[in-house]
Amino acid sequence: MIRSSLPASGLRGSWLRGIDSPALTCAVTLIAYAIFVAARLANHESDPSIFVVAGDGFSNPAEAPDTLTVLPDSAGYDGQFFYRLALDPFTSVQKDHGITLDAPAWRQQRIFYPLLVWCLARGDPARTAIWMIGVNLVALALVGWLAGHLAQLLGRHAAAGLPVAFYPGFLYSLSRDLAEPVTASLVLLGIALFLRGRHAGAALATSLAVLTRETSLLVPAGMGIGLLWQAWRARGEARWQTALYYLVPLFVYAGVQVLLARAWGQLPAGYGDHHFHIPFAGIWEFASANSAPQNRHQRVMLFDFVFVVGFSFAVARASIAARGLEALKISCLLYGVLAVCLSGVIWSTDLGFLRALTEYWLLGAVLVVAVGRSQPRLWWSFCAATAWIWLVVYRTRTHWI
Repeated sequence: MIRSSLPASGLRGSWLRGIDSPALTCAVTLIAYAIFVAARLANHESDPSIFVVAGDGFSNPAEAPDTLTVLPDSAGYDGQFFYRLALDPFTSVQKDHGITLDAPAWRQQRIFYPLLVWCLARGDPARTAIWMIGVNLVALALVGWLAGHLAQLLGRHAAAGLPVAFYPGFLYSLSRDLAEPVTASLVLLGIALFLRGRHAGAALATSLAVLTRETSLLVPAGMGIGLLWQAWRARGEARWQTALYYLVPLFVYAGVQVLLARAWGQLPAGYGDHHFHIPFAGIWEFASANSAPQNRHQRVMLFDFVFVVGFSFAVARASIAARGLEALKISCLLYGVLAVCLSGVIWSTDLGFLRALTEYWLLGAVLVVAVGRSQPRLWWSFCAATAWIWLVVYRTRTHWI
């Protein structure tokens, strides 16, 4: 049983025990992100559709819903495709509602977030724009709750998990109607269920994560490999059959690939080939282009890059010190390999690499929380809070889209 090897809390009897609750981390997370949303709305005349970031390169303002703001002379961003799918998640046409899907099969494989929005808004354009924000806010509140709950599972005060919810990349995802908040909530739910030994539930949660963002597949892959490793080390004392649960997300992913390939005539996975390159090539391109920043935007991107590098060192130390979390270490290692193989397309901006490293952050952050020494965790928490606040202040002041 993995949970039995986790450290015991050293906070019994402390005054902090009175507020040792995931409800605290949930409330703090929800309030912080709600304030950010309110500030962003205030900067854009309370227009929720600005979060979609629709551009006339893919969204025709003459044909798009009247309630959707379309930016002129712009390609927009991925939120416009989630918005389009939230209006009709089962669409079989590339252009509808004035919005053209650039890669239909690729976009539709990430269906769970727009499907949730569709269930709430029922295809109404005005309500869809509101619920896209609302669903992500609820997802981030759940991330906050699960972060506190996982900290408790790992023998820590619930507040020790709070930095998990304050990943700077979540600001980009929330402000652009992207799927990472929903993905993060499902991944953390899967981790919590895994640590509790509830493998069927963990397989279900990670399967839904795969339907939200296909890169989440490496989470259940690491869990399955970790269980097999545990069974091998126990020489038959552990049941390797539990690892079979984590084949379910793989079958879900494969099934979606087949269905969408038949529907659109193209394999979704094939569209992402340009996202990968030889190891470290994309990172080197970014470092070379931003090593001597010429403006504030480049300085912010360089800061975010340094933050990620520093976090990686913290994860490496935590992986050595943490005990009984082999499955999470394996998943984190898989994402580390994935990260260094991402191309310059992803590493060109902090928006790109912070989004791509979402699962790496979640797994690594849980490992850091698990480490018993408080000083590394406090330093990491300070760095995460600084990066988050700096990004909020900078992006809010610059009236960003």
